[in-house]
Amino acid sequence: MNRDEYLSTHLPAELKDPAIGQIVNELDIDEFEVVYKRIFDGIMKIHKADVSDTSGYGEFTTDGRLPYQSFKEFIVETFNETREGYWKNWKVLFDGPLLDRDFFNTYYEKMLHYSDFCEGKRYLTNGYVYFEYMTITPETVGFMAWDRAGVYDWMIDFVTFDGNKPYLHIPEKLFAYLKEKEIFVPDFRERFLCIAFFRGIDSLRWHASIDDEDSCRSIMTHLSTLEERILNLK
Repeated sequence: MNRDEYLSTHLPAELKDPAIGQIVNELDIDEFEVVYKRIFDGIMKIHKADVSDTSGYGEFTTDGRLPYQSFKEFIVETFNETREGYWKNWKVLFDGPLLDRDFFNTYYEKMLHYSDFCEGKRYLTNGYVYFEYMTITPETVGFMAWDRAGVYDWMIDFVTFDGNKPYLHIPEKLFAYLKEKEIFVPDFRERFLCIAFFRGIDSLRWHASIDDEDSCRSIMTHLSTLEERILNLK
């Protein structure tokens, strides 16, 4: 069963075939405040899919495989500079002005420090939860892109959502939402931080590779303040 077939048989129709609605990216801050819990509801529906018929971690290949045996293998191999493709020899970026080696290594080690909390957490995830690829109607939330769907800790979808617009304080809203819904999430803080540091440094090297100085500075500022914010959630 290939990736598209797998998603077709495991997801509710309204999630994979979004109805015509408003693009979430078009919402202003006040409008987002009104509907964000419905958006969270839609994201959480993805993670309810049963993935017990799969094994492994990572993004689905087009033929439906999950390429890594453990979560830690997935995050470590993501930064393997010997793999063929775009990221081969990517560490030459440390010689340029935008990717600071000490900063990257600090958050890489933090990612590894928290990684045990994400091991064994296997959920179907969209992996591409960006505001411009989501629609919302009074009844549904839909997702327009599934190219990065995979299986790992469901925190990755909310981390992606947060990284898109950090000023909306998604982790604080999510923490309060889960309490309100009486959804107990073991090790919420550690799991969020692991995924956030993983996504953050991956995004940082991408923007460094395309000489996007403003985004690099923004990502570094966000990561620098995130750990204190998350560990102090109450």
